[in-house]
Amino acid sequence: MKFHIVQWLPMKWKNLVVAGRCISTTFLMRASVRIIPTRIDMGEAAGMATILANQSSTPLNALNGKDIAEKLGEYH
Repeated sequence: MKFHIVQWLPMKWKNLVVAGRCISTTFLMRASVRIIPTRIDMGEAAGMATILANQSSTPLNALNGKDIAEKLGEYH
């Protein structure tokens, strides 16, 4: 399942990430977001995003989602 990092970033804050049911989704996607394995994956990706942002001194909203996916792929 693919998510875009913009779904996790609140508009008013640069370095706050959210994961779980509170992300922005379409009506059909909300059913998938409710199940626990999806939320686990989202939490892992959000955590990896914060690590990458911290290591590169880059705001979360400036990260490239492909970089996060590649880094997650190294661990699976």
